[in-house]
Amino acid sequence: MTLYQEVRPKIPVRLEGLAQVWLDLHRPERAVTLLGAASQLRGAMGLPILPVDRPGYEQVLASVRASLTDAAFAAAWAAGESLSAEESVAGALAESQGLVVVAGTD
Repeated sequence: MTLYQEVRPKIPVRLEGLAQVWLDLHRPERAVTLLGAASQLRGAMGLPILPVDRPGYEQVLASVRASLTDAAFAAAWAAGESLSAEESVAGALAESQGLVVVAGTD
């Protein structure tokens, strides 16, 4: 098994965790995009949200839904669903590096 094959099933939960970070930073559109990407990956891999993770996921989902119009939510979700696993990770990593810079300047 390659490293990618070993790590790939962990990507959706990591994207969902980053969605919480973006929500905390008042970027609900980015949070929804990550949730859409995670949902698409979960479906493709047959990975349900674990019962232990469901309450946190539902809380983030409810918060972003309350922060956006239905149209904005749908557009951001669709954008996330259109991303491949590689694109999701690359985008999350690139933006996470930006978070480090922003956090260091406060």
